[in-house]
Amino acid sequence: MLKTEAHPTPRTQIDLLRSSLEKRLAANPLKWIRMPDGSIRRLRWNAKQQEFLIAAENGECLTTAMIGSNQYGKSVAAGADAVATISGVPISQWDKLPDELLAKHLGQPKQMWGVTPTFTSSRLGQQFQFHDRLPATWIRRGVYEPDTGYGNKMVVLHNGGQCEFKSVDQGLDAFETVPLDKIWWDEIQDIPHSFFSKALARLVAKGGRQTVTGLPNAAWVVDLFIKKQILIGEEEGSAAASVHTVRGTMYDNLAMSESSIAEIGSHMTEE
Repeated sequence: MLKTEAHPTPRTQIDLLRSSLEKRLAANPLKWIRMPDGSIRRLRWNAKQQEFLIAAENGECLTTAMIGSNQYGKSVAAGADAVATISGVPISQWDKLPDELLAKHLGQPKQMWGVTPTFTSSRLGQQFQFHDRLPATWIRRGVYEPDTGYGNKMVVLHNGGQCEFKSVDQGLDAFETVPLDKIWWDEIQDIPHSFFSKALARLVAKGGRQTVTGLPNAAWVVDLFIKKQILIGEEEGSAAASVHTVRGTMYDNLAMSESSIAEIGSHMTEE
């Protein structure tokens, strides 16, 4: 009696592919990303994200900002830049990394803050972006839990690079500490200008830079990042000309279909 060779069913093939992609994402989240629909794809940047990331990596301006509507990839891009900062591995080199990342692939460490209006927005926003993009093999201290975020509000890598998560609800006194290489401000529209100005002193000693993401919903945000009419800080010469602003909408997001955009738009008001 002849034996017939068993062939995998279409469902089995899909499951095998999904399992393979999950392993690739876990081994190297600098090359792969989980999309909003749950699928896993190669990490690719839209044009606005590319502009932001190139400007942030070059560091020619004190501040690189992504200002615009929700759902166009601001936090994903800024989170990637933050991971590149503390790991010492520029995004321009990510494609050259091996498929499985080890601590030996880390570069020169840097210190930074991630700042949001509240601890909740930090946990769900910035801290999640670090969790989503950081290879587990690079982390020396810091476990992300959805309900509590990172323990001690900090993640530390094997090379000594680290990000401490700050929020406005801690008060201004919490913004008095060590010199920094970078600050990432998220949901900038809900952060008072006084916090933004005070924290700039943390960047001076190391010649640090900062990134900003948010909506153009506050007067000072519009004046600084859109109109570029006010100074950063109190010193003459630290002018708004040192800001590179990238503006965009959800139409710039490669991960969103036209039907998804239309669905979101149908729930928006003119305000």
